[in-house]
Amino acid sequence: MLAKLFKPVSTFLVVLTVCLAPALSADTLNRRFAIGSGGAVTVICSGGSVSLEGSMREDIQVTAVCDKEINKYYDLDFQTLGDSLVIIAEAKNVASNFLNLFKIRGNRPGLKFTLSVPNATNSHLNTSGGRITASALTGCVEARTSGGGLNIDQVTGDVNGYTSGGSIDCNNVTGQVTLKTSGGGIRLYEVNGPFDARTSGGTIMAGGLNGEGSLSTSGGGIRVKSGNGRLTVKTSGGSITVNGMQGSLNAYTSGGSIEAELTSQPSGDCELKTSGGGIRFSLPRASNARIDANTSGGSVSTDLPVTVEGEVGRNSLEGRLGQGGPLLTLKTSGGNIRISAGD
Repeated sequence: MLAKLFKPVSTFLVVLTVCLAPALSADTLNRRFAIGSGGAVTVICSGGSVSLEGSMREDIQVTAVCDKEINKYYDLDFQTLGDSLVIIAEAKNVASNFLNLFKIRGNRPGLKFTLSVPNATNSHLNTSGGRITASALTGCVEARTSGGGLNIDQVTGDVNGYTSGGSIDCNNVTGQVTLKTSGGGIRLYEVNGPFDARTSGGTIMAGGLNGEGSLSTSGGGIRVKSGNGRLTVKTSGGSITVNGMQGSLNAYTSGGSIEAELTSQPSGDCELKTSGGGIRFSLPRASNARIDANTSGGSVSTDLPVTVEGEVGRNSLEGRLGQGGPLLTLKTSGGNIRISAGD
């Protein structure tokens, strides 16, 4: 009796194993294209990650890896157009036969592209389902994903990075940088050129910023370790800290305090405003500048040799440092203002 019961079960398991065995094996595809230095590569992928790295090679090596059979789950198209390579990976609307018996859709396996390209390559990378990495390139980088983070490093050329589902790390770039995410934080270090980094869902950490630019978030704090140029930082959800800054600074927050340091003579007007905390601002004692500081929720104090030229009191100070110069405006309705010598 037991033998009769187990026979159909064993038969079922054999059928199940046969049906699922192909799906359990990983698949790898390797292609090489004769596109040399100065060319361009475009990757459009509807369900995976993309990693691109520059090298000394004179062609483009493409490796695609999938947890299951690639051709079963994706339509791949490779097109060479002059000195450009276009790769399109479109997900198929499929499920295994066994799962279809129960009308249950199988999970689509992830697809990972790895590309080794000549250093001097322009890249356009677009995916809706994973992380994008680009490094060691002399050329423009455009990276867009709605399902993962961005990691960009060692690029000489303009960088444009957008994601709605992850964080952004961008380092060692010489060129114009534009970054935007609604789902994570931003780390931006060692940039030579103008920059604009925005997030609505995390903190911003930055340093080594050489150029004019802005950092903006509505969901966290901002911390800058060093910079040289004109910097604007904005947040409605945290505090702002800027250290080792040369040039000029504008800082705005409605949800925290501001602490800022200029290590040299201000190169232009500076404005620091908050409605949710105090302001601490330091600059060299020998600076030439004008000061307009006011708070409705605390006091204003300084250890600098300020010559009074207007209103002065417990909660306000108008005056001149040295021979006068750029206007330093400090305003808060939620704390004290302290202006001190940073040397």
